[in-house]
Amino acid sequence: MAPRRTQQVGAGPSMEQTYISKVVLLGSMALGKSSIAFCYVKNDFRESMPTVGYK
Repeated sequence: MAPRRTQQVGAGPSMEQTYISKVVLLGSMALGKSSIAFCYVKNDFRESMPTVGYK
């Protein structure tokens, strides 16, 4: 990926690199895929967070 330009207030554009990634979690039902994703994004762990899935 190419570096993304960011604008700072009162300064010229910087060449800070920002990376965008997509992650796919695959597995059987009730393994904790949603819980681990929530833990990574929000830095909080919730053991019983029901989600809608394919049966």
